Amino acid sequence: AAFTSAEKGRGGEETDADKRLKNALLNHTAGSSVSGIKELSLDTGVTTLTLRRTLLPSLSLSALPSHVTTVNISSNNLGPHAFNAAMLFACKSPTLTSLDASNNFASSECCVTLARLITSNPRIRSLTVQNNPFTTTASKVIGDALRLNKTLECLNIASCGLVDAGDLFSGMSGHVSLTSLTVSNNPCGKTAWKALGGSLSAGLKLQTLSAR
Repeated sequence: AAFTSAEKGRGGEETDADKRLKNALLNHTAGSSVSGIKELSLDTGVTTLTLRRTLLPSLSLSALPSHVTTVNISSNNLGPHAFNAAMLFACKSPTLTSLDASNNFASSECCVTLARLITSNPRIRSLTVQNNPFTTTASKVIGDALRLNKTLECLNIASCGLVDAGDLFSGMSGHVSLTSLTVSNNPCGKTAWKALGGSLSAGLKLQTLSAR
C-alpha cells in the first residue's frame, strides 16, 4: 500500500483534496502512472509522500510534484537501475530535503549515484538507505562524497555490509552539520572507530550515534 502524509487545512483537519490524494495513493498499483497523484497533490499543501511496498517495476519520481520535500520509497524492491534513477531525480530536485530509499536491493554500483546525490544537492538534510547490499564499496565512495558535503544532517546506512567503515568515518572529519549517524548491523572493523574518533576531534558534532 501507499499513502501520503499531507499538510492539513487551517483547522488541522484533512481536506477533501487531501482525501482524494490519499485515495489515489492507496489505490496506486504496480505498473500504474503517478500522473494522477501529481494532479491531485497540486491541489493540496502536500510536502510529504510515502510510497512503501508498492512493488512498482519502475518509479517515475520525475512525475511527482515539485513542491514535495520528503519522499519515502522504501521496501519497493527497485533494484539497481530504478534505485539509480531515484538518486538522479533527487540530485536535481529543487525542494527535496529528506529521502528514504531503504530495502530496495541496490547494489555496490549504486554507491556512485548515491555519492552524486550527497555532493550535488546541498538541500538534502536526511538520507536513509539502510538494508541495501552496498558492501565494501560504500565506505570509500560515500566517505569521499561526505568530504565535499557540509549540509547533510542525518545519515542512516545500517545493514549495508560495511566491512570496513574507516573511509566513511574519515570522510566525516570536520563535517559541521552531521548530527545523526546510524551504522548498526555493519561489521565496521576495529580500526574504523579510531577513524571516527579522529573525525570527532576534527569538528564532527554527532548528537546521535547508533552502531549496535
